[in-house]
Amino acid sequence: MEHSDLVKRESEGKLMVGIDRAFARKFYTDHSIRDIAELTGESPYLEKLIVNMCLFGGPIALIMAGGFAIRLFEWWAVLAIPGLGAFWVMTYALSSRGNSGVGLLSTMLAGSIFGLWFKPVLSDYVPLTTTFLASLWLTRMLYVCSGFFLRAFVIRNRRAFDHLADRILIREL
Repeated sequence: MEHSDLVKRESEGKLMVGIDRAFARKFYTDHSIRDIAELTGESPYLEKLIVNMCLFGGPIALIMAGGFAIRLFEWWAVLAIPGLGAFWVMTYALSSRGNSGVGLLSTMLAGSIFGLWFKPVLSDYVPLTTTFLASLWLTRMLYVCSGFFLRAFVIRNRRAFDHLADRILIREL
């Protein structure tokens, strides 16, 4: 299929363009801006910045959650931290799936951030909960943003479409 035909039919709603999230994440994390620019003639600085912020922000927030767990649970954190890590790894593994949404995590994170204002009234668990939910949310957003950005990139850039044609999923509607 030609790129112009794809763009036209996609804008008319006659077909759906998709990109595998795991491939999209690898595209933005494994290639430098210079490599992408040579390949496509375009430098997606903002997209790569956002993907890298999610890539590094998730583990940093998880480490912060571990610090809050140590402060809150003291020696019992020996049990809590592996649980947090295991849940984070499970979320990371499931995030590359196309049906993994961000709605529930976003709502929980927003509620937890809102709870930070009422921390004295609620409990000391709120900072732990907020940083842990932020780590899960950033991990999920790593894949969601990567897929969204690469899909948009392929639709607007013919050279990207030509180079990644075998990785593009097209479904007639």
